[in-house]
Amino acid sequence: MCNSFYDCIPILTSYAHSSFIQAIAKAYEILTNREKRADYDHFRNRPDEYFQKYGSSVLWSYAPKSDASIIVIFFLIAGSAFTYYAQKNKWQTVANHLIKAAVEDASAREGGSTESIEIRDKALTILAERKKKKEEEESAVATNKTNGSSNGSTSSPVKKKKGPKMTGREKKEKEWDELRPICIELVNQIDDFGAGFRKPTWQDILVVKMAKWPYYLTCYTLWWSKYAFRRLRKCELSEEEKEVLTKNAVGEVTWVAVSEEERENMIKLELWKSTEDLADWKEEQEMKLAGLSKTRIKQIKKMRKRGSAEILEEDLHME
Repeated sequence: MCNSFYDCIPILTSYAHSSFIQAIAKAYEILTNREKRADYDHFRNRPDEYFQKYGSSVLWSYAPKSDASIIVIFFLIAGSAFTYYAQKNKWQTVANHLIKAAVEDASAREGGSTESIEIRDKALTILAERKKKKEEEESAVATNKTNGSSNGSTSSPVKKKKGPKMTGREKKEKEWDELRPICIELVNQIDDFGAGFRKPTWQDILVVKMAKWPYYLTCYTLWWSKYAFRRLRKCELSEEEKEVLTKNAVGEVTWVAVSEEERENMIKLELWKSTEDLADWKEEQEMKLAGLSKTRIKQIKKMRKRGSAEILEEDLHME
C-alpha cells in the first residue's frame, strides 16, 4: 500500500510501461504474421463478423436448455405425493380421535360418538375372550405339570404372589393399555369415516384429481344452472335441492355424521333460508352435546331471548 500519491508513481509507471510493451509486442506479432495481418485487415471494418468468430464463445454463451416436460413431471409427482399423504393425515386425525374416545369411554360432551361406543364394546368383548383363552392355557399348563410330578408325590400348588393393591386410577390406566391395541386394530379396519375422511387411494393422486376437474366443474355448473332456471320459473324446491341446500348450510361433516331421521328434521327446519335459524340450530346442537335436557334447553332459549346469555355459557362449560 502507498502512503501517498507520490509513493505510488513508480509502481504505476512500471505497470504502464509493462502494459505498453506487451501491447507493442502483440501488435508486432500480428503485423509481421501474414495470416494474422490478413485477419486484422479483414475484421477491422467488420466488427459483427469478428464478434461472431471470436467473441461469441469467449464473452457469453447460452445456458443449457431445460426440458419442460421433465419439470412438469417432477411437479406432478411431488403434488401427487403431497395430496396422498395429506389425505392419509386427514384419515389418521379422525382415527386417533376415535381410538382415544373408545379407549377412555368418552361421552358425547367429551368427544365420544356412537362409533366410539361400538368400538369400545367390541374391544371389551375381544379382551374378555383373550383373557379367558389365556386363563385356559395357563390352567392346562398347570394341569400338565401336576400330572407329570414324579412317583405320585403330592406337592402343594404354587400360589401367585399378590402385588401391592392398585388404585382406581391405576386400574383404569391398565384397562386403557389393554384396550388400546385392540381399538387400534378395529379402527384400522374402517376405510371410510365419511365426509371425505377415508384412507388414501389412487384416486387421491393429484394427476387423477386434475383429470376429474372438468367433470366436477361441468356437473356443478349444470346443477346450479338448473337450480337458477327453476327459481326464475318460481318452481317449488325438489327434494334433491332441499337436501343440497341443507347440506351446504350445516356442512358436509355434520350432514354425514347425523342419522337419517336427523337429516329429515334438518330439511324440515329449512335452515338454508335464515342465518338466524341456522345459528339457533347450531346452539341447540351444542347444548345437546353438553348433556342438557330438553327442558333446560327450552329455559335457556327463553333466557337468551331476554338477553341473559351468561347462563348459556355457564351451562355449556358445566362439568
